[in-house]
Amino acid sequence: MAAPLLTHTPVNPESPVPLYFQVESDLRRLIGEGELAPGAMVPPEQDLCRSYGVSRQTIRLALSRLVADGLVSRSAGRGAG
Repeated sequence: MAAPLLTHTPVNPESPVPLYFQVESDLRRLIGEGELAPGAMVPPEQDLCRSYGVSRQTIRLALSRLVADGLVSRSAGRGAG
């Protein structure tokens, strides 16, 4: 199953809000609005890095927080979904 193309909100590097939190909040919004369906594959980390203009570490932290809250899950070799 291919990862969906997401309509994301750009991050603001000038904001006092940490970048990982901006990405996490946007992904939560996409999940809440149904653009990212339960069980759907999240785009690969590299694609998210390019889309949001942030580092892989930032994306991993945002995804880890979503995993901790049960909104996405990780599968070895499959990524987050």
